[in-house]
Amino acid sequence: MKWQENIAVHAGRYDGVSAVRLALSSSCTACIPGPPAWGGGAIELRAGEEDQTGRLFYETTTRGGGERSRSMIAYQSRTESPDADYPVVSYGQWAGPSVACDGQVGNTPGCIATENLARVVLSKSQYGASAVAYEWAQNNLSDNNAMGTAKRPLTRDGDKARAKSRSYYTCKAPPKPFVADPTVVNDECDEFPFARTRQGGTIGSMCAEIIPRYVGGGAWRVDVVSDEPVAPCIRAHVNSDDNQNAGRSVGRQVRSERILQGEAYQVVITP
Repeated sequence: MKWQENIAVHAGRYDGVSAVRLALSSSCTACIPGPPAWGGGAIELRAGEEDQTGRLFYETTTRGGGERSRSMIAYQSRTESPDADYPVVSYGQWAGPSVACDGQVGNTPGCIATENLARVVLSKSQYGASAVAYEWAQNNLSDNNAMGTAKRPLTRDGDKARAKSRSYYTCKAPPKPFVADPTVVNDECDEFPFARTRQGGTIGSMCAEIIPRYVGGGAWRVDVVSDEPVAPCIRAHVNSDDNQNAGRSVGRQVRSERILQGEAYQVVITP
């Protein structure tokens, strides 16, 4: 598995010199670094100039399966002021990101930076009623039940059998199975938290039930069919296309974000 970093350098104000030469390289703890930036040479920048041509390359031996490997990136720099009265050469070193690589998500290995909580992003303009329903859940369920946030993230469970069981309990199980609403075209039950999370699978009679409705101009309203006290979940009446497209997007982002089984992530809704 290989990846690269693109380097941009901007020269600010200099005192006593007109230019600075910079050389940059990197190292890592569990991967193989490539050659230094700019082919191993130094670039010379005058005040106000910018250079965006630098590249740093890395390779990990991670293949399909196996445990996740973590690498700490570090950078090393060499600067000099060639036209100073007394030329000075300075060396610097600082820590970069932590990078995790694995072969456990999807069909191919991949790597991610691991500083921040993984995010699944869904836009209301693209995923319609489903995205609106998830946003409503995060904004209207009680603080202890508003899941998928940075404070209370979801936990991935990719097991298909358990996901099928969770979906059944939320959408089909008695005493109050989901009943399609005739005012919603191709109405399907969409649940939040998702069935493929450890937080999903609450019996549907305990969930708040809502109908997101598009009112035009990019605006939505949400009709509450059943507002259970301190509901830990929602089930929403949404068009089947929105439901299925949102589900596919979540699956793609789980792979691209390298969210392993049992790992946490947040759901971010955008316009």
